[in-house]
Amino acid sequence: MIELIVIVLGAMLLSPLFVALSARNAVLTLKLRLGELEHTIGVLRQEIGWLRSRADGTPETAPTPASKAPPAPATPVSEVPVNAPEPKSGSVPPIVRQPPLSTPGPASGTPPTESFEQALGTKWAVWAGGIALALGGLFLVRYSIESGLLGPSVRIILGLLLAGALIVAGEWFRRADAQISVAALPQANIPSILTAAGTVVAFGTIYAAHALYDFIGPAFAFTALGATGIITMLAAALHGPALAGIGLAGAFVSPLLVQSSTPSPWPVVLYVFVVAAAALVLSRARNWRWLAACSVAGACVWGVMLLAPQSGGGSALFFGMSAAAAHALLQLTLVAFFLAVEPSAGVSDAKAEPEPLATAALAALTLLGVLVAVSPAVEFTSVTFFASLEIAVLGATAWLAAPAAAAAVFAGAIALAVVLVWPGLSLSPTPSQLAPWTGELLHYPDNIVSFITFAALATLLPSAGALLRIWRGSLLKVRTAALYGLAATIPPLLALVIAYLRITQFDISISFALAGVALGCLFAVAAEKFHRADLTYSSPAYNLAAGACAAAAIAA
Repeated sequence: MIELIVIVLGAMLLSPLFVALSARNAVLTLKLRLGELEHTIGVLRQEIGWLRSRADGTPETAPTPASKAPPAPATPVSEVPVNAPEPKSGSVPPIVRQPPLSTPGPASGTPPTESFEQALGTKWAVWAGGIALALGGLFLVRYSIESGLLGPSVRIILGLLLAGALIVAGEWFRRADAQISVAALPQANIPSILTAAGTVVAFGTIYAAHALYDFIGPAFAFTALGATGIITMLAAALHGPALAGIGLAGAFVSPLLVQSSTPSPWPVVLYVFVVAAAALVLSRARNWRWLAACSVAGACVWGVMLLAPQSGGGSALFFGMSAAAAHALLQLTLVAFFLAVEPSAGVSDAKAEPEPLATAALAALTLLGVLVAVSPAVEFTSVTFFASLEIAVLGATAWLAAPAAAAAVFAGAIALAVVLVWPGLSLSPTPSQLAPWTGELLHYPDNIVSFITFAALATLLPSAGALLRIWRGSLLKVRTAALYGLAATIPPLLALVIAYLRITQFDISISFALAGVALGCLFAVAAEKFHRADLTYSSPAYNLAAGACAAAAIAA
């Protein structure tokens, strides 16, 4: 039974290579045939030109050999006039040139549809062969030669050799295909399929060397798997997006495959940072937006996993910050630069529209930051420092990149989340006027001075930055200016309401009344400034900012 499996796997491994070689030979034959047809067309063009010269009465010259004379340019096709004179006696009658016959084809500008037979012959068969190669390589590592003739070390070496051979074959086919201008062969994706199969075999071999045979330790296996994933993503710049997806998936899954007796979350944080940076750089270089989206999704999944109590993600090491918080901050910085700031470098305010991918990625990582802030696995002593850094990153992103104006709104969301989850006393020093269910959520803060200071600075500073951004961007579009206006008005108002409820427990407070009046005056002054700066109502951004600030002043 084992011998039969080995024979079947060998046939599956070799069949794609035979298909590829036969396809290459067929392409070379077609190329030679095409050259012969081009030579014949050149000879016919020269003979037609010679006949035309005789018909026009020019001196007769014999046509030059096709090998020495350049091909004659194509002449426009025309019909013989109706009133053409009769040809003279003894002269060659004029040649009636009819339009060339052509077979009906697809309309101009519409790509030709691929038939089922073409897809089956050029794509599906090669994909099936690539999957067979990958599975065969994985089975070779553990299940092949179970009779004991070869030891585990030889199996690992054979697996690595097979992976290297597939990758080399993929590179050879890539360079060979570049010299052949036939559309059918690149559609088969033979180079990328072979390289992807070699990558999968390499992943499986390294993992088997660690988990099955204990040849390498966790640290070396972790490094080797990560390096394989990153190199695979870099190789995808030459071989196409399919290989990038395999490399990204393998890189993100690698830490789960390696178990250690003394697990630490910090190597995983640095590792995921490197993987995400490589994926974002590749996505920018090749404009693969899906790769950036997958990278952000993988980073968010790892952030949630680091928040698990058994992961150790709450252990503080870096400036008192936990591993989960450091991961969320690093990933937010990467996304802010590669998806928001760098792509928006040459975009003027007049053309700045909210960018969907950057907005969605920043929203996902902001949600991760909120989960870190409210998680019981993370000590609150580091939450304010973490939240301040995230607010700074989001505020700077909104200032530098108008298409990512939503980042200012997300900065306010993180500030409000920390204000809500600020540690509080179990019992209020004064009788609470809140409803029972509300009082369970809004406890009296344990440190009022720190609480009010954070709530004021974390909301008013981003609010001022958003208003200044509208002030210097009078040409901003309405939707972009609306996001800045939302970030400038809503977070300070909500922070004032939350602070009032938590501190006074819904009791009468002259201090908070004065704070509301002061905040309303600030918004009223801002509304007057924007109104006076555009008395002709020529700037939609200024009009929107004036209205938003006036409404916020009334609300305060």
